Amino acid sequence: MKKIILMIVSLIILAFFLTAYAEDKQAGKITGKHKEAGLSCSDCHKEKTPSARPSQKVCRDCHGDMTDTKSKVYKDIAGHEVTFNPHYTHTGSMRCTLCHKMHSTSELYCNTGCHHKFQVKVP
Repeated sequence: MKKIILMIVSLIILAFFLTAYAEDKQAGKITGKHKEAGLSCSDCHKEKTPSARPSQKVCRDCHGDMTDTKSKVYKDIAGHEVTFNPHYTHTGSMRCTLCHKMHSTSELYCNTGCHHKFQVKVP
């Protein structure tokens, strides 16, 4: 029994370090529109060597809260048309980075387990 517990704890620790390593490989690589705009890490992180993710306020200082954007018609993967504004959700205010990734591929948070799977390209 002790060997099993030790093995489980070891696997958890290994998973933690592998995740940290994978995240570190993305560090410093700005993608998408922010890269095209010539932004640097310190533009959002407010420090030369980022130690944590920027606050939600940093996103909203440049982009606003986006809830006033118009609803659009999207298709789910079954082909059904659904009209909604992905920035005005029934779940309330959400972190921008749940969908918009600056250091990896962006994805619609709704597609990770909600009611519909939408065919939406997230910038």
